[in-house]
Amino acid sequence: MSIHAEIMPVYITGAFLLRPLENGFEITGGTLDILGSWRNHGYPFYSQKVSYSRQYNIREPGGRKYVVRLDEWNGTTTEVFVNGLKAGQICWPPYELQIGHMLKEGDNEITVKVVGSLKNTFGHFFKGERFCIVSMRGFLTFLEKYIHAVVLG
Repeated sequence: MSIHAEIMPVYITGAFLLRPLENGFEITGGTLDILGSWRNHGYPFYSQKVSYSRQYNIREPGGRKYVVRLDEWNGTTTEVFVNGLKAGQICWPPYELQIGHMLKEGDNEITVKVVGSLKNTFGHFFKGERFCIVSMRGFLTFLEKYIHAVVLG
């Protein structure tokens, strides 16, 4: 064997969080149980889905507008479920979805599944890049930031 041989990557799986250190990370315990950046809460490389659910008691669902609105979120897209049934996706501005037609009188569970990006897993490959498009949201940001004229037709 040569000292110039490549070393295969090591993958550690299981239920754990990562705490950033000056150089690298420390494996710690815990769960993702609050809203916010996955990176800041111990999941800097996580690229799958995280579900956020909440129960609401609706007295009279008819006659009112009910909307799931995501003001600040990071991810590639979201899936919205009402009482276990898929209501739709939120992917682009204004980052909202009407759900009134799916609500029933009484208890209702609203679930938003935020879909991560492989950039979380392979992000170190993008280090030093000016910009990397990894989602519809990223594409729209790219257009706003770098494209000053769009020709249609």
